[in-house]
Amino acid sequence: EVYIPKEIWMMILRMASWANFSGVYQLNRVNKLWRDIVPLSLQELKIFTLPINSSTLSRITHLTNLRQLELYDESSDFSSISLLCSLSIQHFTMGKNLLRDLPDSIFTLTSMTYLKAWTLNTIPETSNHLSLLSNLTILDLDYNSIALPPICPNLRTLLLSDNIINAIPPSISTMTNLNRLSLNINLVQQIPPELASLSNNLRVLHINCNSLSNSSFDVLHKVQSLVELDVGWNNFIGKIPATISNLKRLEVLRMNDNNIDEIGEELFRCKELREVSLQANQLKKLPEGISELRELRRLYVGINKLKDLPMGLWELEKLEELYVDSNKLVQIPIEVGGLTSLTAFNLSTNLVTQLPTELGQLKNLKEFFNDWADPEEFPPALSHLFPLRPRF
Repeated sequence: EVYIPKEIWMMILRMASWANFSGVYQLNRVNKLWRDIVPLSLQELKIFTLPINSSTLSRITHLTNLRQLELYDESSDFSSISLLCSLSIQHFTMGKNLLRDLPDSIFTLTSMTYLKAWTLNTIPETSNHLSLLSNLTILDLDYNSIALPPICPNLRTLLLSDNIINAIPPSISTMTNLNRLSLNINLVQQIPPELASLSNNLRVLHINCNSLSNSSFDVLHKVQSLVELDVGWNNFIGKIPATISNLKRLEVLRMNDNNIDEIGEELFRCKELREVSLQANQLKKLPEGISELRELRRLYVGINKLKDLPMGLWELEKLEELYVDSNKLVQIPIEVGGLTSLTAFNLSTNLVTQLPTELGQLKNLKEFFNDWADPEEFPPALSHLFPLRPRF
């Protein structure tokens, strides 16, 4: 064990703008350090992380420059948070605690712009208290046991993944400033019509691992501000809903791990698409119209039932990642050499026995997943590509 003299600690801490003691688990030693040294030394501190007992919060009320505070205490309910109301804390995290609701004392931190809390069982759907936090723009309540989403009109980011939410309340319509909404790993079955009220600002919607069906697009297509939509791991079946063509700004679409068996031409009206993920579906073919997605960088269609690939695919000069693994492909055409921007190509677990020499034209290729295990069996003209096969 290394001993650091008190004088050295004080010299170091006086110059610090941040301090992180989260890796120190012997709390009695941390509190001794805190009691003897820290209050005298952290005048310039702006960011502080510590597994601290909330009873000692009174010892940081003099840190007037403090802007970011992270507290981790498995034995505390943080009832003394109001002691910090004189500080201008903007980012506040409460983790590993006994909280079952947001304590009233949290609403005294009116300078707060970011709040993250773990292990909450419930919070009210609406709360006059939340409106007191007029500067709050980011609320992160991932990994809790919340059943109803909180409603706070000034929020721009609301993160509610891995909870037990089974419905999005109609009052979501009041959150017109919302830019990002994450509801991954919940129990949501329907998208309420009121979500369309967010069509001016909502850019990112993540709602994978729920129970959504095709009817969800009756509302989703009206949120025309969407740039990123993730609805993977849901219950979409058959053809991708035609109304997706209304999402003209869409750049990222993830519908992996559903039961989709057809891509309609409507998808190709989303000209801004950069990423399309349709892995683990039931696709038997890709339409020729895919060539219309001139901005496409990443295409993931592995784990489907594809027997061949359309000629239009090889015209996508900006394509950087192509995953067609675990299909029924028997050949790759010579036109693959036109994908000059390609950096990752996953062709593994198919029925391809020969590779075109035009693959050697892909000078930017850094990863080439394939089924050749022995370099001596790899096509000699492409031997330089074999080392790009990742080792697991």
